[in-house]
Amino acid sequence: MKKLVFLAIAALAFGTFAQSAVDWQNKNDAALKAATDDATLAAFVASDAAAKELLAKIKPAYATDPLVASQIGAVSQWVMKKDATADGPHAAGRKVWVKALCETIRSATDDYVKTFCLDQVRWCGCSCSAKCIDEIAAQEKSKPVKDFAVWVARELRSAK
Repeated sequence: MKKLVFLAIAALAFGTFAQSAVDWQNKNDAALKAATDDATLAAFVASDAAAKELLAKIKPAYATDPLVASQIGAVSQWVMKKDATADGPHAAGRKVWVKALCETIRSATDDYVKTFCLDQVRWCGCSCSAKCIDEIAAQEKSKPVKDFAVWVARELRSAK
């Protein structure tokens, strides 16, 4: 019976969270579209400084502004567009973005910030990014972050 009550409470809580996320997106749809258009995303990877400025807005433990988190995820997707693996316009942005993510991980003191950035590298990095992540894992003191970094490096090596 306790399990059923717990599951019911969890389902209600998740439903409330999911609804609030949908409400936020609906209320902020125009701002979200403007914040993640191609020109805005390209500007974030136009230079190391621009990429680092956006990543500096990541806050510990889910305190990051949802619009910023959306922009970061959108940049990670944008740099993965088809021409990112060739010499197309997104390829240079991909290099800038992954480098900035790795530098943010190295300098972060908060485990949430580190894992958030590791997850972004996992999605937009390439096999050549594994070396950077290996170095981060070797120096990491937090076992959960270290384990995640090892896993991310393994995932990157297996990417085609």
